Amino acid sequence: IYKCQEISTKKGIGVDELLEKVLLEAEMYDMKDNPNCKATGKFIDYDNINTSAFTISLLDSLDLSDKKIDNATPLVENYEKEDPEELCDKAKSYEEENPPKYDLAMNLYQKACEYDSPRAFFRIGRMYEKGLGVAQDGNKALEYYLKASEWNYVDAIFNIGCMYGSGELIPENHKKSIEYYMKACELGDADATYVVGVLYKYGLGVDEDESKACEYLFKASEMGNADAIYKIGTMHEEGDGFPQDTAKAFEYYLKANKFGHVDAAFNV
Repeated sequence: IYKCQEISTKKGIGVDELLEKVLLEAEMYDMKDNPNCKATGKFIDYDNINTSAFTISLLDSLDLSDKKIDNATPLVENYEKEDPEELCDKAKSYEEENPPKYDLAMNLYQKACEYDSPRAFFRIGRMYEKGLGVAQDGNKALEYYLKASEWNYVDAIFNIGCMYGSGELIPENHKKSIEYYMKACELGDADATYVVGVLYKYGLGVDEDESKACEYLFKASEMGNADAIYKIGTMHEEGDGFPQDTAKAFEYYLKANKFGHVDAAFNV
């Protein structure tokens, strides 16, 4: 006996119909419980369609006791549910292969997006921004970054600030750029904090403000941002915003060097 029922426990589709068909089949063929044999079935997940399809083969002995039917439902649910983080980890591993398998990575990221994974939205946005396995598309990149930002995914928020600031793939908008950099700052992102410090230092998109520049640069340096540490070093060396102090500059260069800053290593 062979029956097929398309179901999706994630969307709540088809589970009741599946169980009804099982019970109807049992009634039609006068199937009885066999206490000495367990039910046997096969589950097939078709990845090429949005709603997973499961095919169940009903073999000779089918236990239809209420207890066993109740226990069968979680089996279907557990099979369909996937961990979006595991999907993203696997997708990232495809990106890192040599040569990269961007098509496989994209498929897994898209699957993780079905679970509203901000990390997956971010990674797809990055692929569109960099043109990794897809045509470079700033609008698509922004679309996916914005979706990830709904969950306060800080890397996506920072990248939105970068995109608006550079104006390379989307129209330049310094006001929006600052808005997203500031939001990333509030979420504790060291890179965004450094960038905001530089923007205030040179009056890029904001009014020049030496006090705020130092505030954000020091904050970023305390968070371990090598660029901020190096920048403070150069300011001490040149007497820019601070009294000139080569010893203090050397101290910051050494610290930046420990974080792998190339220019700091040269200055040391």
